[in-house]
Amino acid sequence: GFATMKVFYICGPYRAATEHGVVENIRRAEAVAIQVWQAGYVALCPHMNTRLFGGLCPDDTWLQGDLELLRRCDGVVLVLGWEASMGACGEIKEADRLKIPIYNTVDEIKGVVMRCPGAAGKGARRVVEMKRLKKKKKKKPALSKLSSKCPNCGRAGPHFVPPSCGDKGFFICDSLARCPRCGRASHDGNCGGDKSV
Repeated sequence: GFATMKVFYICGPYRAATEHGVVENIRRAEAVAIQVWQAGYVALCPHMNTRLFGGLCPDDTWLQGDLELLRRCDGVVLVLGWEASMGACGEIKEADRLKIPIYNTVDEIKGVVMRCPGAAGKGARRVVEMKRLKKKKKKKPALSKLSSKCPNCGRAGPHFVPPSCGDKGFFICDSLARCPRCGRASHDGNCGGDKSV
C-alpha cells in the first residue's frame, strides 16, 4: 500500500495594495510549497488554490474556506512576511487552538516525526492568546515583557509581538535570539538592526 503523507498548510500574506504585490505574495507562498513537496510532504497552498480569484466571491468566503483547509492539515509552515497579514494571524490563531504544529521553515520539519497534535516538533513556535497588554502605538514587531508567566511556555521573559497580531493579544513563544529592532530571528539587516542576529 501507499504510505500516509503529512500535509502542511502554507501560511502567509495574500492580499496587497497592488496586483503586483498580490502576485509577489503568491510567488513567495509557491516557493515554500515547492520546498515542502521536495522535502517529501504534501503542501496545501491556498494562494495557488484561489490564485487571482479576487472579486468572484466575498472575502469572507475565501477566509473561511482557507480555515477549513487548515483544520485538515498536520502542520503549518510560515511564509516570510506572515506577521503583517491579518489573515495569516487568524490562521495561526486557529492552528494554535487546534494544537496544530507551526514551523518557521521547511528545514524545521525535515526529519521530524510528527507526534500527537499539540506536540510541536523541533523548533516549532506556538502562538498563544493571552490577556491583552497595554496597546502599543507602534505597529512594528517588538519584544514584549510579560509581568506574569506565559501560559504556554511558562517563561516570564520577552515574547515576540507580530505587528498585526500584538494588539489582539497574540504572542510568539520561542527561544530564538531576535533582533531588538524588528523582532526577526535572522535577517539581512534591512531593518537597520544588527546583521549578526
